[in-house]
Amino acid sequence: MSEIKSIAELVQNNLTFSKNSYNSGIKEFDKLNIEFIPGQVVLVGSRPSIGRTMFLLYLYHNFWKTNGLPQAYISNEENEVQLVHKLISTTTGIKIAEISEKFGEPQYTYNIFKSQENLLLFDQSSWEDLRTNIIWLIKDKGIKFFYLDKIQGLYCDEKFRNRDQELGFIIREIKKIAVQNEVVFFISSSLSRSVEHREGKHPYLCDIRESGALEEFCDSILLVHRPEVYGITEDDCGNSLRNIAEVFVKKNRNGRTGELNFTFNNKIPRFEEFKGYDNYNFTEQFDKSTGNNNNNTPF
Repeated sequence: MSEIKSIAELVQNNLTFSKNSYNSGIKEFDKLNIEFIPGQVVLVGSRPSIGRTMFLLYLYHNFWKTNGLPQAYISNEENEVQLVHKLISTTTGIKIAEISEKFGEPQYTYNIFKSQENLLLFDQSSWEDLRTNIIWLIKDKGIKFFYLDKIQGLYCDEKFRNRDQELGFIIREIKKIAVQNEVVFFISSSLSRSVEHREGKHPYLCDIRESGALEEFCDSILLVHRPEVYGITEDDCGNSLRNIAEVFVKKNRNGRTGELNFTFNNKIPRFEEFKGYDNYNFTEQFDKSTGNNNNNTPF
């Protein structure tokens, strides 16, 4: 039975979050006044090859730089070498292809591993085992941010009628842990193939696999899209979409929804703050919109 308390009791017992919100340190999020509140579960979704893991590591790195609080990255999709190489690339800007040569040099890895509370965990597929480890990390290590890549890789020892029920149970458990322990969970999710059959290839909430429970229990949902992956290299205004990543904030219980832009540096690869559109010719676009051209001016 749930315990019933009055507002006066809550105030008297100081049963409030120790911190109202965390800033990500990412300028693009400031456009929509996006902050992250203890107890939140944030979902990051995309199709394969878009960079879902790289975006999660981008958040991991920026939250550490901005807040300096203990955090843990949990992967059931990448092996140790792949994940560490991606994290080094995100942190230092070293190309993944060059990391094997420089991996042993302390100056390139110091900032990543200088805190014992910045943890990378691997091969966590059983939810029961992972839940035990998460509770231990909160109590023993003081972890404040968890990054779980990806939720579809988790399974319960207990049997359910179908996969939707099983995943619904897991996400409810994650939300309960987040609220009770005042931590933030970032979880990644794959999207269905429906995206690839749609004009423009833009992702929607309905594309989230086993979307019902995830959509209901996640406080914020960010869907990552890179048009050039699908051969779309210009928008309707003639802006180049090369190296552009669009993040659609489709749900945000504590703020606004909308579209955010990031630069995706293919050479490294990693996500970076938005550097603007390339190859945009204002005069050419004005002439197109007015029907004018350089060879036939009205003057």
